[in-house]
Amino acid sequence: MASLEATRARFRITPLSAEDIAQIKSSITVTSLNDVVLGLLCNALDANASRVVVEVCSSRGTCTVEDNGEGIPVDEFEEHGGLLKCYRT
Repeated sequence: MASLEATRARFRITPLSAEDIAQIKSSITVTSLNDVVLGLLCNALDANASRVVVEVCSSRGTCTVEDNGEGIPVDEFEEHGGLLKCYRT
């Protein structure tokens, strides 16, 4: 029979490895084309777009969204810019 300390150690919460985090991030499931279009439209509006063109091809399950929004500032791509930071609560 395992000791109480050994049992606690076995169930201790530890940080995920970088490889595990990458795997989780790459396995996001898109549940509907409507959700994708809505998400992209919200992004365009967040970028202060005044013009948004949405094309949906339901037979292929694809969409294209073009807008004249401000886009992502260049400095967000820098090392400490924030764009590539992990999401943490």
